[in-house]
Amino acid sequence: MLDDGSIGVGDILGVSRFVQNVGDPGVHHIRVTVDDPGVASRVDVVIDSGRDGQALTSVDGYPLPQFVVAENFDLGKSDELGLILSVHDMPQNRLAAAFKLIKLAAESDPLGRVEILTEFRMRMVCEWLRWLAPAPSADAVSAMAGYMSERLHGTAAADLDQASVELAADVLARLSGDR
Repeated sequence: MLDDGSIGVGDILGVSRFVQNVGDPGVHHIRVTVDDPGVASRVDVVIDSGRDGQALTSVDGYPLPQFVVAENFDLGKSDELGLILSVHDMPQNRLAAAFKLIKLAAESDPLGRVEILTEFRMRMVCEWLRWLAPAPSADAVSAMAGYMSERLHGTAAADLDQASVELAADVLARLSGDR
């Protein structure tokens, strides 16, 4: 029950606080999830969410968990990529899904912005890879971006799932030093 329609979220020490008006005063359904109970580094607060999760783009045979969003929420491609890359469990599933989403997004992005949006999304993948495997340097991962982009660009839509899985496996092997 929100008396004034606002919700406040803060840390236990009272160092930071975020207050947001979420609607009219009254009853609101609020879902709070953490990435690691007891020692959370990520807290998600979803207000007035739908009952069902929303499926993220994934590759056949390499599923991702559903994500709960507010009802009637249209998730943009870059935001969806951010959710896919928001954690580091199931790395091959997430990386393959990221590649698939980047390729699909390029087909629907405004023509004059395809290149810059694709580059932006690939940088998101590179940053995720740096946290996945702390050993590679920023330069090494950035150099890999060109390789990933080139492989992805040459992928036909009919082969997208299989090509995404193969590219993800290749990139992960390269990061671990197996290649």
